[in-house]
Amino acid sequence: MSYDNINFPLTTDSVVLELGGYNGLWSKEINRRYHPNLYIFEPTSSFFNNIVSIFHGQSNVKYFNFGISDKNEEKEICVREDGSSIFNKDNRYSVETIKLRDVAEVFEHLYLKEIDVMQINIEGSEYSVLERMIEKDLLKVIKVLLIQFHTFVENHEMRRAIIQEKLLDTHNQTYNEDFVWEKWELQ
Repeated sequence: MSYDNINFPLTTDSVVLELGGYNGLWSKEINRRYHPNLYIFEPTSSFFNNIVSIFHGQSNVKYFNFGISDKNEEKEICVREDGSSIFNKDNRYSVETIKLRDVAEVFEHLYLKEIDVMQINIEGSEYSVLERMIEKDLLKVIKVLLIQFHTFVENHEMRRAIIQEKLLDTHNQTYNEDFVWEKWELQ
């Protein structure tokens, strides 16, 4: 089984979400290949500003300067490139206060009823987001889920196992490299 996070049967009518836009490279490639309706969520100001500079003026791309979570709140994030997280504090790096929004409210506000691909790489927050999506029965609207689970969250193995069990109700796992990347496709 090989992992591929770029090749999908997408069109200009497709809806793609990236949770954790970071440097924008994945979204940039998806946009170059398919020009879909693209939604990028990035809470860290410097990374968000980079995304704005990449996609400014492209009407098919919407970008938001907040992160996706299980509730609306503000948190401190340790800004350390692709390892920026609300879970790993390190005095060698700067800290920024970020806004987080409830995934269920965001889906409702943006009228996200069918999502072709959703990539989740949010440095530990994937657990609470997926748990909230399960609670609100939102998994069934996503055709392909790409998830990077992280190991520095308390009870990560148990939480991941419960999430995977719930995902099996709606999706088939088509790729899994433990705590690197997983791909789930709607049944």
